[in-house]
Amino acid sequence: MFSVVAAESAVARFLFSGHLKGSRVRPNAFIPPEHDLRLSVCVTDDLTTQDIHAWGKLYASSPDREAKGFALLHVFDFHAEDLSVERDDDPPRHAEVAGWPADKEARLDVAKQLVRAIAEIQLG
Repeated sequence: MFSVVAAESAVARFLFSGHLKGSRVRPNAFIPPEHDLRLSVCVTDDLTTQDIHAWGKLYASSPDREAKGFALLHVFDFHAEDLSVERDDDPPRHAEVAGWPADKEARLDVAKQLVRAIAEIQLG
């Protein structure tokens, strides 16, 4: 069961080695998987930076793919690109960004806009 996340809420997109070029976030960090066009994020309201890193280590990382950090955006940044953020709490605080265009190039354009909207980047 999904619930809509409030526009003023913040979400973290966890970053992996292929998502970064130095300390800059590459647009591919915001490209959803082809099979379902849903991008995984964590709702970060009331969490400290340390809490967000811990969530990423616990839920976003795996033995062969460790989160290098996260990019923080507001839900209204996704709304500006005609996307919705739907919370399912599986795992806790998990949400998915939905409503992506079917066209691959259009998705890349949206991802580029999201990179420009990043409010904060935390690596480490």
